[in-house]
Amino acid sequence: TDNPLERMFRARIPVEGVTALLFFNRGGVARQLLHRVKYYGDTYTAVALGRLLGASLRNSHYAHCGAVVPVPLHPSKLRIRGFNQSSLIAQGVYEETGIPFHPEGLQRVVATQTQTRKTREARWDNVATAFAAGATIAGCTGPVLLIDDVLTTGATLEACARVLLDAGLGVMLATLACSNR
Repeated sequence: TDNPLERMFRARIPVEGVTALLFFNRGGVARQLLHRVKYYGDTYTAVALGRLLGASLRNSHYAHCGAVVPVPLHPSKLRIRGFNQSSLIAQGVYEETGIPFHPEGLQRVVATQTQTRKTREARWDNVATAFAAGATIAGCTGPVLLIDDVLTTGATLEACARVLLDAGLGVMLATLACSNR
């Protein structure tokens, strides 16, 4: 494939597709919007951006997924922040595509440290065993559309995808933005 995001993952895990709506650049619009969501609690913008992502997927092979599943936050972090930006984005994707939304399809079972300032290797180690499949994902037909806010090294998405693959599910990945580092 000529999709660099798909090449990045397919070398490690058998995903069926990888896409991102925007590039995440220092000082760019995507960065500003996502920082409004994550650090200032702008949940309306998160859902609206998810709808834009969903609109971009609606008439593609991503529209045939059996479930939309967000990358989860650990319950302790969710209590502190009050929302999961990936879940809000996934909600917007659901609203636009109608693909069944499973907000608890994955669970974060380890409270990991933030990935923000970690090296590539440290990111992998940080999330390697952090996730488990949720009961709501059992019996899903079609691949799972795994949603996250930003794709940087792919460590978090890969750790989540491995759990879904181990559960016998196909996986497609979609993020709102992709870092060009």
